[in-house]
Amino acid sequence: MTRYLFLKSLLILVLLTGCEKSTPEVNVLIFSKISPIHEAAIEAELLIMTKHRHKINVKLYPSSREKLAVMLSKREGDVFISTHEHLSQLLNKNGLKPLDQLIHSRNDIEDFYPFMTKNQNGERHLYGLPINKHINLFEKNEIPVNEPLVAILPAFSKKQAEGEEILKLFLD
Repeated sequence: MTRYLFLKSLLILVLLTGCEKSTPEVNVLIFSKISPIHEAAIEAELLIMTKHRHKINVKLYPSSREKLAVMLSKREGDVFISTHEHLSQLLNKNGLKPLDQLIHSRNDIEDFYPFMTKNQNGERHLYGLPINKHINLFEKNEIPVNEPLVAILPAFSKKQAEGEEILKLFLD
């Protein structure tokens, strides 16, 4: 009888594991003055904008350098968005994915200079992507953004391509 229950439990476990979605979840963590009541609206809009190719999980946190540092050290997110003030010191550090490929064909490249830093070889790269508070994502959903925001993509993220795709949405 115990053997039967064990085999039945094992079969259920195998079936449940096999039924998991293979779509990776992209965690977008936003540290700002945006109210958490807008979390679902931002998540839904990002899903629409990516045509539901990825499962996206958006978390809104109060603007806090300490909370941002904790979440980065825990490696909890894939895309981090916060104020330039909170992220400016990180732009000089190793561990961020260069975002140059997102802006190569842009005419307004000088707008990105404050977010470019030199790497160990002395080459200039974009590590922080400024987010325009007037982008459709925020305006369409009437989400007030009262401060300039910057997005980074940590090198530890296992969802680099998906994170870049989401960051492209902030460039409209």
